[in-house]
Amino acid sequence: MQPPPWLNPADPDKQRQLDEQTAARMGITVKRLHEIDRQVAADMRAREALSSSERIVEDNPKFTKGFGPVTPENSIAPGELRAHYQSSESED
Repeated sequence: MQPPPWLNPADPDKQRQLDEQTAARMGITVKRLHEIDRQVAADMRAREALSSSERIVEDNPKFTKGFGPVTPENSIAPGELRAHYQSSESED
């Protein structure tokens, strides 16, 4: 039995191509995309370290949207995650 595709690391050249396409769609550099990926991973590690009763998501759409039925209120708008992380950086 093979693991699901998202658990298999991508070929480095293919991953670089995917990162470039993703960054271009987001209107950012690949370096910035990787910074966001690292920040999301750090957020997830910090979130998982807490018990579920102590978790605060601070209106981060990554955690508060995208689950359940597809409605305008539940959909993550293009650029919404980027705007959330940019605003959180300016508060620090």
